[in-house]
Amino acid sequence: MASSSTARHTLKSHFLDQFAYDLWANDRVIAAIASLPEGDTRSACFKLTSHQLRATTRWLERIIGEGSTTIDKVDDVTSLRARANANAQAWHALLEERTAADFTMDVDYRNMAGETFYTELRVIVAHVLNHATHHRAQVVRHIRLADIQPPETGLIVFDRERAEDGDEAE
Repeated sequence: MASSSTARHTLKSHFLDQFAYDLWANDRVIAAIASLPEGDTRSACFKLTSHQLRATTRWLERIIGEGSTTIDKVDDVTSLRARANANAQAWHALLEERTAADFTMDVDYRNMAGETFYTELRVIVAHVLNHATHHRAQVVRHIRLADIQPPETGLIVFDRERAEDGDEAE
């Protein structure tokens, strides 16, 4: 089997790639939402995307132990784009400074109800990425049900485009 990269892949490199994909997919969804006509579909898409991006911020805050982003506010297009970019940069920085051993260490945090939990960093990162994909899929479904062509947001499409651009992770 041929591989598109000969680089040694680690959990860190995998998560860094996933956050690059996350930003790419978020950019596409935000652009699609911005072009929707006013109405219920547009409102629902803004609500879901705001929640998704704010939750991504909130999880980062839990890991670093500071901040209190609310997840129920609905943002405008400019704020969504800014948050998507800020999230990508912040998660990239956080992951870059982590060692392989750090991914199996527990993070203690409080949920929105104030309950304390302990979860491995690798599980939290995977959860954040899965949560984002889940909500983007909901947005795409809303767009499709409104008889509008949704953006392509599949990981395989991202990988193909990145390979075509010669922008593969090393």
